Amino acid sequence: MKSVLFVIGSLQSGGAERVAARLCSHWSNSGYEITLATGVSKDSDFYDLDRKVERKSLGFNYNVSGLINKLSEQFTRFFKIESMLKSGNYDVVILSATDISIRFMLNLLISSKKVIICEHNNYYAVKSKFKKFARNILFKRADFLFLLTERDKETYLNKGFNADKLHVMKNPLGLPLPTYMEKEPTKKLLAVGRLTKQKSFSRLLRIVSTLDDSFNLTIVGDGEEKEELVSLCDELDLNNKVTFLGNQKDMDKVYRNHDVLLMTSIYEGLPMVIGEANAYGLPVIAFDCPTGPRELIEHNFNGYLIDDGDSEGFSRSIECLFKTPELYKTMSENAHFHAKKQSIEEVAESWKLFLE
Repeated sequence: MKSVLFVIGSLQSGGAERVAARLCSHWSNSGYEITLATGVSKDSDFYDLDRKVERKSLGFNYNVSGLINKLSEQFTRFFKIESMLKSGNYDVVILSATDISIRFMLNLLISSKKVIICEHNNYYAVKSKFKKFARNILFKRADFLFLLTERDKETYLNKGFNADKLHVMKNPLGLPLPTYMEKEPTKKLLAVGRLTKQKSFSRLLRIVSTLDDSFNLTIVGDGEEKEELVSLCDELDLNNKVTFLGNQKDMDKVYRNHDVLLMTSIYEGLPMVIGEANAYGLPVIAFDCPTGPRELIEHNFNGYLIDDGDSEGFSRSIECLFKTPELYKTMSENAHFHAKKQSIEEVAESWKLFLE
């Protein structure tokens, strides 16, 4: 039985975290011995794991202050990682997301273990010059680097990465593929994601302010921009049209109670929420930001892809989708069909070759 260590910063609410939980739980029932480790405490977990998955925490201290204490914490983290790597006879180490991957690669430079790094955002999402430098050096030492889009693969190739190590790997749906159920659209709009600058919900609120009062928007997620966005709702007189639902575990109910997913992000990796919404028959309208929406949306098939920043075009597309029940029904059916490519079974099968 292959032993796999999967490492991610946390299992708090987020797309990469949901991918980790889904894959590890699936593998634990498919003949693999799975350990999932995070930098933070298990107490902060948002997603559940199958009981067969061994759950570990590195116990990093993220609240230290003062230069000496911060330096001491960095050394402590190095030895905690070393201890974890020696504690299990792992055949494969999977590292998810940039920061934790850089840390582990420092310990794995001379290791004989197979190492797979998964990036969950586009190349240019990393702003720190030091992290960019470290990534370009350390990630080349991994056995494989999984990326989310062909566009990102081209970027890594241009940075000197070996083509044989680069692979585009889809994210699985965060939920089991539901049975398609036809619905009567009621102009219930949905947006899902962290309330951060990247997701640019302020753009979305301004778009919704141009729609008539028959439309209602629900925003699922939490984050540092919540107060600012609530204030913007007041300013745009949207309090009767917009609901902030916070983080939700029961996304099945959320998707079933809405008609279309809207995405106005400034940039993405390969957003899981598009596939999940499609799985429930929700077409997706998104700005063509780098990267993700273009890879998951076939324009006029399972949604609409709007020129980035064209808010008027975005508003028109929302209105167009609901002009006739026939148009909505066709696009809803197409969305569900499109999502089948991201089932956990299909994605996990793609991983098999790399785990063996």
